[in-house]
Amino acid sequence: MSAFHYLRSLSVSLAAVIRFADVGAELQSLLKTRPRLESLSLWCCGGLRLASLAKLCPELKTLRLVSCEISSDDTPLHYDAFPKLRTVELCIRLLKVVFDAFFYATSGTLRNLRLVGDASCRGCLHDEPISFPCLEELTLGIAFTIDALQREPEDLHNLLTSLPALRHLSTDSYDLFRELLRSIRQCLSDLVRMRILLRPTSLRWEQRRRGVCYQRLFESRDVIRLSHGSQNFLS
Repeated sequence: MSAFHYLRSLSVSLAAVIRFADVGAELQSLLKTRPRLESLSLWCCGGLRLASLAKLCPELKTLRLVSCEISSDDTPLHYDAFPKLRTVELCIRLLKVVFDAFFYATSGTLRNLRLVGDASCRGCLHDEPISFPCLEELTLGIAFTIDALQREPEDLHNLLTSLPALRHLSTDSYDLFRELLRSIRQCLSDLVRMRILLRPTSLRWEQRRRGVCYQRLFESRDVIRLSHGSQNFLS
């Protein structure tokens, strides 16, 4: 790897036999000589430190951390960390203080955010959510209900009002989907022409039986009609 000083994209995935092995030191050594890195994807890696990644990768635009483990001694990010970050995918558990610091630092630049798993999704549903003025696409990869997430419908409304540029929202949860639609009706002025997508792959059988799978592009400030056949589910 020493020959690839101008590397722009790097993906690292650990095999099952060494899953979650601590790669913090090795990764730090690898990234020290690649300050121009723009895309970093890590799967099943342990011992990660977001603070170190931010320091070593100032040009990073895309960050994916899937099934990874963050070091217990990771410190909250500085407010100007990851100044160019545009796309983030997280499927990890983070301490709340680290989670909040990460998104406070990157909220002004993010365009595409994908959160997978209950821990990541629950973290973005605050009583006072972080504002993402430029975020256009949000994916909540979870099939749990609002109650299972220990959140209230009002939290969803608060989330949507903090995303003025949102155009594409995707979720696996039917319960979350319905509550989001109700929230959209309350703040449609901020979400004109937003696409709502519910992926059917994880729906329970009773939801599939009802044929609940919708994709609509809303272009009107006055009317939202979400129907299946002759039925209107949001009257």
